[in-house]
Amino acid sequence: MADCSRLLQQGLGLVQTAAQQDAAGNYQEAVRLYSLALDAFLSVLKMERNPRIVDTLKGKVVDYMNRAEELKTLLAQQQSSSRGGGGGGGGSLVTDPGALVLPSPPADLPSRGSSSVSTQPLVTSAKASSPSFPSSPVPYRGAEPGAPPSPYMSGGPAPAAPAQSGSLSLPTPHEGGLINIEEGQLGRNFESIFAAYIVDSQEIWIRDPNLCHTHQVYNLIRFCELVVRINRKVTRPCLRIHVVTAFENDMQLDTLQSALNELTDSLKAHGVELLASFDNRGEREVVFSSGWTLVLPHGLDIHQSPAGKFRLGACDLMLRPTKQNIIQVFKHS
Repeated sequence: MADCSRLLQQGLGLVQTAAQQDAAGNYQEAVRLYSLALDAFLSVLKMERNPRIVDTLKGKVVDYMNRAEELKTLLAQQQSSSRGGGGGGGGSLVTDPGALVLPSPPADLPSRGSSSVSTQPLVTSAKASSPSFPSSPVPYRGAEPGAPPSPYMSGGPAPAAPAQSGSLSLPTPHEGGLINIEEGQLGRNFESIFAAYIVDSQEIWIRDPNLCHTHQVYNLIRFCELVVRINRKVTRPCLRIHVVTAFENDMQLDTLQSALNELTDSLKAHGVELLASFDNRGEREVVFSSGWTLVLPHGLDIHQSPAGKFRLGACDLMLRPTKQNIIQVFKHS
């Protein structure tokens, strides 16, 4: 059910961005995003057992499919007109993008984190408690009236710029509410993805049920190392990191407790508190107190396994190929 909810949220995010591109007249990009959303929704239909949800989603899938086909026809007409010198009246499907009536996302669908799983508190050397996550974010649709345009998100404010005591390079801006990382891409590390959102966040929540595996614990360490590096260069450092994860058996629990206890002690020396608990409900996500949430399909496991222990990319993630990731970016209050 968690996979079903994740795919559904991914599809909704894609549809909302596709509708924005559609209304702006960026039809090629809109077709691509509608197609990705349809793939996600069709996967949901294969797994979903609630007939009310299935019926609602089927109707919306038809709407999105029809709109994508209309845009493909429009693009083909435009190409044909361009080759023919622009003559003669094929009749555009959309003359005014502002007048376009777009299909709305499906309503009454499962909420994120709807499955129920018992939790077990983790006893660490710091006082551990089950963190209360900020309220579920809504898809970011734009800034409040009067807010300046953002280079990070189309139509809204960027993550707050740091008050710097040293030089801090922010990552390349991400447009449209999605960070699209291709399979096998190089030049992506945690700083390029997370740094702009860590800045000005005094508290961070990480939910990733797969941290029970050793290489994913190393991903958590890399994230914490990035937080510590950024803390040295800003006036409002991150003071607390919450980790919510899961385990498959008692052996994994013992290993994970040991690793998190060690990481907790290490972070203390840098003025950062780590609080951990167990719960496998909800999406893989990172929530920042600065007001941003990143939903990650693979959690922190963004990169492929290194090709060998002694090959480039084994240490430097910028040189390690990525997995395919479509990361959704949300704004919450």
